[in-house]
Amino acid sequence: MVPPNERKANSASLYVILPVHNRKNVTEKLIRSLKEQTDQDFTLVLVDDGSTDGTSEMVRGYFGNVVVIRGKGNWWWGGSLHQGYKWLTKNKVSSDANILILNDDVVFEKDFLQVGIKKIDDNPDALILSQDYDSVTGELLDSGSNVDWEHLIFSNAKSPEEINILSTRGLFFKMRVFYEIGGFHPTLIPHYQSDYEFTHRAYRKGFRMLTFPELRLKEDTKQTGIRVRANGFQGFLQNYFSKRSNYYQLSWFAFILFVCPWRWKFKNLVRVSIPYRYFLAPLFYQLKSFIIYTKQKGLVFHITLKIKVLKESVFLLRILRNCIKRTKYKLSDFRVLPAEKRIQKAGHIETFHTFTYIRGIYYVRFIGWAVDPTNPERPAKSVLVVKDQKEVLGTLAHLKLKRADIMKAHAKRRLPKCGFIGYINMGKVDYLQGIEFFAVSPRGKVIQKLEMEPIR
Repeated sequence: MVPPNERKANSASLYVILPVHNRKNVTEKLIRSLKEQTDQDFTLVLVDDGSTDGTSEMVRGYFGNVVVIRGKGNWWWGGSLHQGYKWLTKNKVSSDANILILNDDVVFEKDFLQVGIKKIDDNPDALILSQDYDSVTGELLDSGSNVDWEHLIFSNAKSPEEINILSTRGLFFKMRVFYEIGGFHPTLIPHYQSDYEFTHRAYRKGFRMLTFPELRLKEDTKQTGIRVRANGFQGFLQNYFSKRSNYYQLSWFAFILFVCPWRWKFKNLVRVSIPYRYFLAPLFYQLKSFIIYTKQKGLVFHITLKIKVLKESVFLLRILRNCIKRTKYKLSDFRVLPAEKRIQKAGHIETFHTFTYIRGIYYVRFIGWAVDPTNPERPAKSVLVVKDQKEVLGTLAHLKLKRADIMKAHAKRRLPKCGFIGYINMGKVDYLQGIEFFAVSPRGKVIQKLEMEPIR
């Protein structure tokens, strides 16, 4: 609840909605820009979504009569803007009042508010977006966007006529827009897509989308949220079920249901679904690739190319499977057998060969066998790779090669699972100089050095 002494009369010409969350130093740069404006006739509505770094107190130091709406950290962007909308409608702000939505990672010139108010007063039936520039490079980042619903493609508009969707970073509009189209959807679209849904809803109700070169702000792009997909199963859950993700399933479904034209609604709902992204889209891509290559090069060429790619992929998987794996072991974790207890030969490594699979990445391939240092009748658990007699590079655990020429081992009978082929990335070693290999016992971490052919 906002204390009565923090509310300003509805006579202000501009209401600035500013959502913040634990970015005190970033927010302060924006607050200084507001403090230096030539036009100070505005009410700052600070939506503080659970900040614990003193952001609200810092803002009060600059503006004593600021309106502070406090949350618990679960509003996100769409929810914070909706809280601002609720405060404005509850206090019955005049329909002719001007509204400005700001991100806290921007700064602007001293006449920014004055220019924005002039533009929106001249175009009361429009939503006006400030042109967004990179604060370091000066590159134009956003001057209005276009959504192609048929293909679900979002792109920068090439002309003012193409603009049909806007962000809310420096967005001016009249209060009557809020009254006519309503607020945001904090439950279904809590963060990403909340601004696009709001502005496209306004566009479909007949409000114009405008930008002007003289109305500009500078963005600190280092503070922008990360929209890169994470990998693995944890990454899958984070990508599609976390509110902080740009791929959050619920937001995309709600966004398309609310504002996508009926002609493309079902098609786009399928497009943003998990089955389509993970299964159907890759399949369609492969079919399309097959048709294009077949038309250009012929069927035989296409099949030959596919076989080549398949062989290379299998070979790469083989390398990855047999590469030395990193380990947290230290050499002190193992016990080297004393000379009197060592078997005559715990293993042998030979056939070194250097090659490159990917340009610039070289590997050394080696072939050998290893047995348990405490019992030569059974295979070793793994092979330990040590550099300069102190640094453990890793282990090779795939000891199951059955080739007859390398499974003789030390015992009189053959050990079918003691042979191996291994690979080392040459970026980690200098052609095996200073590298030693040890057979590791299945129990007790007992090791014994393997014999090696001279490196040529």
